[in-house]
Amino acid sequence: MYSVPIDIAPGASVEDIDLVGELSTDWNQRTLALMARAGLIRLLGAELLDTEQTGGSSKFERLELLEDRHSDLVVWEAKIEPVRERIMRHSAESFDLLQRFVQNRECPARLLAHLYERPDTEVAVHCSSCARCRQEPGERAPDGVIPQRLSPWQIEAPLADLLRHMIGPTRNLLVSYPRLEPAERTKREVEEMIQRLDQLGIRICIRVGDVPAWLAARADAAISGRAWVTTATDHWSPFGWPKGPRLVLSSEAAAPGARTIRVGEATPPTILFVPSGTRDPMQPERDLGSVFPGPTTTLEHFVADILQ
Repeated sequence: MYSVPIDIAPGASVEDIDLVGELSTDWNQRTLALMARAGLIRLLGAELLDTEQTGGSSKFERLELLEDRHSDLVVWEAKIEPVRERIMRHSAESFDLLQRFVQNRECPARLLAHLYERPDTEVAVHCSSCARCRQEPGERAPDGVIPQRLSPWQIEAPLADLLRHMIGPTRNLLVSYPRLEPAERTKREVEEMIQRLDQLGIRICIRVGDVPAWLAARADAAISGRAWVTTATDHWSPFGWPKGPRLVLSSEAAAPGARTIRVGEATPPTILFVPSGTRDPMQPERDLGSVFPGPTTTLEHFVADILQ
């Protein structure tokens, strides 16, 4: 872990050396945030150190390096530039929507829908009887609904006592899988474990983000030819997932914050797989397992309990 000063000049040249202030601090924070979005570093939270008496910095950002060549121009062109282009494109699209809203030529509900539309996300439009639609009733966007996709077979099977006991009253269980690809024996046991989950009442498998290839392959092999519902998404969006007990395989980048995880009787029982050491995205200084609303275990122990 490193502590990086952020209340410093953006450069060491004669032109930059005196540029110290709120703007330079903001610029440094934005640069670190950009590097984090590109996967070069992981932010672990702010840190205040009393070094002003020696003329040093007082504001620091704690971080973990994920890319050893984080300062190489080639790495920035390969990883940072695509993120910057995506940010600029989204900013231009948002500004265009704002201009169209100010011109008062379209129903605002349609414009808002553009902000949330994604290839894997449906948006239901509802007009609040805006001034535009009162003037031009024909411009009013029809109210929409997002239909619940029903499965042709039973996927909400009752959970076996074993799983109900493991998941607990919050109806959430966190399983940490190794960051490095495990031995063949472990991978075979993972496949057997998922097949066993079928018999214990779980028939929904959801992938979130870039799940490791070995884990995705074993999950595919385990449920092949079985009456399971599977889906994949780039981000955590449980409200659109099929209802019923579910196995969720997540990458570290797509892992949810503990505060966003629903708990209680109305929550579908969920077994969430994340890489070991995954940080809570809403509290980067804390391990997700330490704040998770439910029991936690390792892949090794979970497999052993299921296959016992």
